[in-house]
Amino acid sequence: MQLQTLPWTSSLLSAVLFTTTLSDLVGATGTSIVTTIPAAATVGPVIAEYVSGNSAVDAPKLSAYNSTVFDWWYFDAISSDLTQGLFLTFNLALATGVSGGNNESIPFASIYGIWPNQTLYLYSVPGTSAVVESSPNQATRGTWEGTGFSWVASPDMETYTVTINSTYISGTLSFESKAPAHYPCGAVEPGSDLVVAPSVGWTNAVPDADASVSLSVGGTAVEWSGIGYHDKNWGTEFFGSTFNSWYWGHVRIGPYSVVWFSVLAPGDRQYLSGYVAKDREVINASCGPGSVIVRPVGTPYPRGSDPNWPLGYHISIGIGEGKTLNVTVEQTGVIISSEGSRRLIGRATGSVNGGLQLEGYGQWEELWQAYE
Repeated sequence: MQLQTLPWTSSLLSAVLFTTTLSDLVGATGTSIVTTIPAAATVGPVIAEYVSGNSAVDAPKLSAYNSTVFDWWYFDAISSDLTQGLFLTFNLALATGVSGGNNESIPFASIYGIWPNQTLYLYSVPGTSAVVESSPNQATRGTWEGTGFSWVASPDMETYTVTINSTYISGTLSFESKAPAHYPCGAVEPGSDLVVAPSVGWTNAVPDADASVSLSVGGTAVEWSGIGYHDKNWGTEFFGSTFNSWYWGHVRIGPYSVVWFSVLAPGDRQYLSGYVAKDREVINASCGPGSVIVRPVGTPYPRGSDPNWPLGYHISIGIGEGKTLNVTVEQTGVIISSEGSRRLIGRATGSVNGGLQLEGYGQWEELWQAYE
């Protein structure tokens, strides 16, 4: 497996102030909130939204951006033949907020992908500022100035288009949602718990989507279709300090759209979130004890200090009426492999209570830090 790292593009940093104003979002009704985030970190405390209010699912969730916070908008896609996959993030963080950040600019955008020959590509670029517009009807637009990366979401989060017009990568990614948005513990509604790990918030605007990719990467065409996904995370402490082990992923298997979170935090505190939808209807979205069980295949759980990575993962989620959806995922491609992180694409197999065999595919990750 080879890695092609495209050049990190330097940009002139901006010194504008953090501002929030009102304007009309194109294509949306009502008044939108426009948040502008400069390159330089602010100084002082930050208030994070960990209980949902009336803001859009994809609205920024931090009151300001100092040197320890992180806030990102994440998109991924996997080809239907399981030979290609990618993910990209619109980030707001320094290196003191999240690994992979830099010391120059709060806004930066990144894309990681895999070609059919297992060669990887990676491109990251810092921005001069970021602008996020969010509307009461859930339409959003994000523009990372100076990077060439932007997204536009239609009302009710039905479609997303990510556009890249950068030096080494250009093109579009399109997503058509196939499953309702949700929060960690249930439906999108005010007063919901948004915490998936200590000081880490999460919203899932697009649990499952039909996706199409049309990019030029360093002069090489990347054209395929498959499934996709979009969510966002944020927090007020260095991201790496919030977990010992972190299992997350999503698959489309048979008629089901599945998303899982299983985080073991310092002090052996467990955080869970499980989601299953079918035919655009949510069957289960919950975060209580036993809401989802995620276990590695071939390695112990809890992992502790074991350096070995699993062969796959088993996921079990209740879907009501005494039924359990059991899924096993196995990798066909590795997008990231480092000492404490693996990001994978691959196939999914499973059944409901041992019945008809189901098949599908998706993308998942494990993050890990050795602990006793």
